[in-house]
Amino acid sequence: MSLGPRVRLSRRELFALGGVGSMLAGCSPRPSAAVSAASPVDLAPVFVQSGDVDATSVMVWARAQALSRGAPLVVDLARAEDHDFSRARRFIGPTASEVTDSCAQLMLPRLDAGTAYRYRARFGEHARTYAEGLVRTASQDDRDLLFAWSGDTVGQGWGIDHARGGLRTYRTMRETPSIDAFLHVGDMIYADGVVLPEVALPDGTLWKNLVVPAKSHVAETLDDFRGAFAYPSNCEHFRAFARDVPLYAIWDDHEVWNDFWPSQVTSDPRYGEKRAEVIAARAFRAMHEHVPFRPSATMYRRVSWGAGAELFFLDGRSHRSPDGANDEPTGSAFFGDAQIAWLIEGLTASRSTWKIIATDMPIGLVLPHAYAAGGVPLSFDGIAQGDGPPLGRELEIAKVLAACRKAGVRNLLFLTADVHYAALHRFDPERAVYKDFNAFHECIAGPLHASSFPPKKTDSTFGCEVLFQVEEPVQSGSGPAAGRQSFGLVAIAKGTHEATVTFVSGTGNVLHRARLAPAAR
Repeated sequence: MSLGPRVRLSRRELFALGGVGSMLAGCSPRPSAAVSAASPVDLAPVFVQSGDVDATSVMVWARAQALSRGAPLVVDLARAEDHDFSRARRFIGPTASEVTDSCAQLMLPRLDAGTAYRYRARFGEHARTYAEGLVRTASQDDRDLLFAWSGDTVGQGWGIDHARGGLRTYRTMRETPSIDAFLHVGDMIYADGVVLPEVALPDGTLWKNLVVPAKSHVAETLDDFRGAFAYPSNCEHFRAFARDVPLYAIWDDHEVWNDFWPSQVTSDPRYGEKRAEVIAARAFRAMHEHVPFRPSATMYRRVSWGAGAELFFLDGRSHRSPDGANDEPTGSAFFGDAQIAWLIEGLTASRSTWKIIATDMPIGLVLPHAYAAGGVPLSFDGIAQGDGPPLGRELEIAKVLAACRKAGVRNLLFLTADVHYAALHRFDPERAVYKDFNAFHECIAGPLHASSFPPKKTDSTFGCEVLFQVEEPVQSGSGPAAGRQSFGLVAIAKGTHEATVTFVSGTGNVLHRARLAPAAR
């Protein structure tokens, strides 16, 4: 199959084609009226990133050099056209220390909606050296929007091989013009995956990984998780993309270990600590130290981007029931009652045309967790469990869909990853066993930098129809060298709000493109 031309499209062409509180204490900034002259020379931050941006604020995160520890994070913010920062505002935040693994973040408030800004981050108010980045606040009117999404970074032992381009997909995403935000929809790390010095490739050559102590064994301690989250920043493409594109992040299983649920006790002999709740707490803390999150008691949240789209970010790990047969007639938890109620309230209240829902796992694919003799599934890690009426975790989805249909809510667009191949699914009540919903789409991208796998079996409960999926890789489990990495782009056009979904390979080839016309509410 031809993968098509390399994506070198302009933004216009894309549219034409159609424990947190204690960890983040002190994050409220202290604004200063003007930027004072700097004098002492200091070390620039190792890595900077913005994230969780909304219409009037943004979180800016930075990690300090060892000698900068103990100095406060200082961020100067100016409109993008103010290249010399002559009219910048200064914000002073918390210090970076061993307590937060040399990381610090702060919220920059009172910003203008839909506005491009430059920021400079440094440690110490009088430090001369800094790291600079770009961010655009969420619009609250009607304008063109462009979001990227994907998941699965440094999985299955595929680390950074600088000679082969490092984390190459991040370079390709950065070359895509004017992305408003990047949605990393799970498996930001593979805490349960070891990175070895060399991996033999089918052509007889070697993939040579950058090896660090934290990735030489499974993550158990807080420092192990910190090292796993820091590992991708050893790649210049990852750092450059992070500087210029704000991040929204959710987690999946590999931030802890494969297919984890909160009450699980693992039998994996590699782990001394067997309780998922203990390991997950360390992973959660490290993630919130190393990823820009605004303070919240939950990981799920929503952000309006104006008339075109509202973003909903779900947590599919913290509230789920244990994996099992997933056939309970009264239902079982995937997102949990509180999150489902929050989602229904948000979707029915939203005035944006597209309700973009970022989640860690697909709805329409059957994803067994364990098998009996003969390959018969015993338990399921995902939502679906096979054809038929909604059962188990599917009942949560049915509840959301029915509530949306009753309220006249249309244009749900799910963005996810997890299965390590790109696909576009349409769910239609005319095809489904369960009928009480309006048609919607699910878009799958990835992996960003991990093994690729063949397509999964679909489930007919909600009428999943495959509109596109990549062909099977040459070898199941093939890594980044095989060229099967991917990410997705969602462009929403001003005025018409037509959504164009483009699937792009890690090296820049257009895999598939689809226009989705919004349905009238």
